[in-house]
Amino acid sequence: IDSPQPGSPAIERGCSNLHPEGKSGIPKKASIIKNAVVSFKELCGLAPVANLIQCILAMSSRLVKSDNTTLVVVNLSDQYPTMELQGIVPEVLKKIITSYETMINMIKILIENADTVYEK
Repeated sequence: IDSPQPGSPAIERGCSNLHPEGKSGIPKKASIIKNAVVSFKELCGLAPVANLIQCILAMSSRLVKSDNTTLVVVNLSDQYPTMELQGIVPEVLKKIITSYETMINMIKILIENADTVYEK
């Protein structure tokens, strides 16, 4: 399966919901990815300078209810990790998971198009 090329509709759809200008060049897509990562870190309650491991650790206490019932399942079987909500979860956790999915999708687009990004 061919990866979408920069500027293709697939990439623009992936990035347009994060940046009001939508169809932008690769450098702006890099800032979109940075914004997605910063947004995820802030929703985890950490400063933008924190690393992603710190964010996952900070978020981990929210993934299980007080009675040890799992609220989120982390799926590591695919190439890119996903988080799946289990049952009724707090709104803030939904926002964190949505932000996480957005960040992973933006990083996935960057990785899949790394050669083109590197050339520019």
